[in-house]
Amino acid sequence: MKSEDWYTTNNITLLTGCAAVALDATAKQVTLSDGKIFQYEKLLIATGTHNRKWTIPGANKKSVHYLRTLDHAKAIIKDLHDGKSHAVIVGSACVTYEVADILRSKEIEVTEVMREHYFWEPALSQDEASIVEERLVERGVTLIRDMEITEVIGGDEVEGVILKDGRMLHCDMVFAFIGVDIPTNWLISSGITLDRGIHANQYLETSLPDVWVAGDTARYKDVILNDSVVMGNWMNATKQGETAAMNMLGDKKGFELVSFHSSHGFGDMISFAGDGRAKEDREYIMRGNISERKYGRIILCENHIVGATMINRTQELTSAARLQYMHGLLLR
Repeated sequence: MKSEDWYTTNNITLLTGCAAVALDATAKQVTLSDGKIFQYEKLLIATGTHNRKWTIPGANKKSVHYLRTLDHAKAIIKDLHDGKSHAVIVGSACVTYEVADILRSKEIEVTEVMREHYFWEPALSQDEASIVEERLVERGVTLIRDMEITEVIGGDEVEGVILKDGRMLHCDMVFAFIGVDIPTNWLISSGITLDRGIHANQYLETSLPDVWVAGDTARYKDVILNDSVVMGNWMNATKQGETAAMNMLGDKKGFELVSFHSSHGFGDMISFAGDGRAKEDREYIMRGNISERKYGRIILCENHIVGATMINRTQELTSAARLQYMHGLLLR
């Protein structure tokens, strides 16, 4: 979010209202949706992710919300000012939790519909999730687990949703937080290596010469975890942009960061570090006390720390990340 003067001062040409639609790595050209073709010497792809579009009947009605752009946020704010009274939220993750907190602070009734067995599955253990769910229910959020919505009903405006089991819920807002898609279709013809993201090495170099990638769309070689991963969060995206820029300028530098992020709502802080994927080779050391609402787990693989999740134990996140980083150094 910069002013026009900032771009001019920093010798940056900002193009809005258009998208890249084709990449010719041989000719070193990018074609835009308005037909313009740009020649490049070095190229950084940092396209991020897009909201996964809801395709059920009625998903295009007014007051069905996503949250990615400024326009999305403005539409939500308008509904809050227009006196909406009951929201249904689909999904169970960071954005869901924080939006539910905001809605309840406005005294809007909230029903949470999730396909998962429990909130934030599998990123949190069931014991950790019980703390989150207890707080949600305590603050007036209705939880409906193991369920999907099959239709949004009403005229132009949302009037309710139909659940998979046939039940109907009255509501006047729906938040479709059903995940993200990585926009790579425009790159298929370029020959770049794709694997649920754009494949890159530890220097964020793609399979094409003079083409780098950074951010949520990058599937990069994580030298700390010794694995190829996608880590979609603000810290990773920011630091990868810096690393990619240094490599594009000839300063060879690998990307080394223990990924971490936090989500806060209803007075609680939920934090994640490293690799929290639920895999068969993982072991868990549980820490804290559920009754005190301070609980978490250290995630091990072959007796080494690879990740951590913490509820109201944020002070331990730095130590967990440091241990993961030190282990990564020992592997090399």
